Amino acid sequence: MKRVTTLLVLGLLTALSPAPAQAVAAERQLVVHSVQADPTYTGLCRGAENGVRVTARLTYTGPGETYLTLVFDGPGSREITGVLLRTRTGSTSYHLAITAPASHRTLSQSSTTTCAAPPVDIATVSELNYDGACGPAFSTPLRAKITSGKGTTRYQWVDENEQPLLGSEVQTVQITEDGGTQYVDGPRLPRQRPGSGKVALLFPDLNSTPLMSGLTAWSTTCRPLATPNLTQVEFTSEDESCELPRPAIFTLKGSITALGPGPIRYAYARKSAQTNNAWVRDPWTSLTLTSAGIVDVSRQWTVPAGRRGEQGYWRLEIDEPYTSVSGQARYWFYCPD
Repeated sequence: MKRVTTLLVLGLLTALSPAPAQAVAAERQLVVHSVQADPTYTGLCRGAENGVRVTARLTYTGPGETYLTLVFDGPGSREITGVLLRTRTGSTSYHLAITAPASHRTLSQSSTTTCAAPPVDIATVSELNYDGACGPAFSTPLRAKITSGKGTTRYQWVDENEQPLLGSEVQTVQITEDGGTQYVDGPRLPRQRPGSGKVALLFPDLNSTPLMSGLTAWSTTCRPLATPNLTQVEFTSEDESCELPRPAIFTLKGSITALGPGPIRYAYARKSAQTNNAWVRDPWTSLTLTSAGIVDVSRQWTVPAGRRGEQGYWRLEIDEPYTSVSGQARYWFYCPD
């Protein structure tokens, strides 16, 4: 690809065109010796820090004169410099156009640009393949390692469809040297439910079209936030003679093993002849776990007075955020007639 660019130095950027007749006198006074441009470039194509530097040297031999922005008090030389952005791969020719009071141009100077994608490596703080407790309280951080040429780079965290991740805005990172590396933190990846996807970094300003790093896969496997345990149902009634109307009292020894913080709901359930051999659940109890560990949820159960005997099973259930049921513990008592 080859382009022709006219460099604006002393006036407007103009296309190459034959000089008008009145330019002859001005050409005898103002001489453009050369236009020089960086011959080749390979790297990132973005802001002025990666632009093509163009210089021109002019010599004036007449009396005081102003060429728009360039003032000559008398004979002498001036060197002028411009920086043009590199936007795409190709070869470009640069010309100097003087627009007032006359038109003048030099021979072209070409510069070849090869736009290279930045090397970017996704590195995670925590494992992208997550296997553990899930819920609103669970998420894992993202971190990327960016290695690129010197300068300021804008980036954004996106998914496999190049859509921004929730909470991800366009950010900037400053690379202080060519081939320099910076670590950047991204949004936290929610671990609320089972799923999978991919993440990447999008660079909106690099080259003529946005560049994206390689996609990195993530997955979430959910385990129960809490596991119920019912070790035994212990008969604790102080009246062993079964004299009425004293009730029978049992202690349900239960606990919940938590993998982390978050809200749960739990309840005890009982099955016996008194419940028609169906599990009958107590009202749900809400509990907010503050950390990983074991929470005691033991409680007492009182058999109404006058009941002469019963046998059956208890178990401990959790329904939020994921259903889980303990093993069952047998209980019984009997009062002879």
